[in-house]
Amino acid sequence: MEPRQDYNVSITAEDLPDLDLGDAPFDLVRGNVVREPMSGVRHGVIVARLTARLDACLHLSGGGHLLAGDAGFILSRNPDTVRGPDIAFIRHDRLTHAMSETGLFEGAPDLAIEVLSPSDRPSRIKAKVSDYLEAGALEVWLVDPQEQQVTVCTQGSGQRLDAADTLTCESLLPGFALLVGRLFR
Repeated sequence: MEPRQDYNVSITAEDLPDLDLGDAPFDLVRGNVVREPMSGVRHGVIVARLTARLDACLHLSGGGHLLAGDAGFILSRNPDTVRGPDIAFIRHDRLTHAMSETGLFEGAPDLAIEVLSPSDRPSRIKAKVSDYLEAGALEVWLVDPQEQQVTVCTQGSGQRLDAADTLTCESLLPGFALLVGRLFR
């Protein structure tokens, strides 16, 4: 199925498996496909490093499920918005009952993590954070390799952590602690 060209017709989450969009990552934002450029090696290293640290913490605590590789989350309907964070965390009790027919997760992850790329525009990042939080995410982490910072976003607030600060999330990931600077070495 080719992407629709008629701007009066929105693509739905259920249409996504039939679309031939190639290998480039994309989001579905209010019924429109938005392509994401390739992220690059540094991005991949940081995603892998953070995923490994989170996975080690979850292995010990058993508190939920870690998803990587742009797993899809249906954040809103009519028109549909489907986002794929670089890394996501979902508590155990939420994973099994929220799968849609398309294999996408109905709702937001508890924690969405986006590693920024040089091509990311502030307006698009702000929209992603807003979409996640409005759909019920408890936290969104924005990892900025260029500034070597992590911004922790919650409803109504944001906290910027520098390389010397420690990233934690006791409410979702008890015991997880990572010196921010270690992500960028």
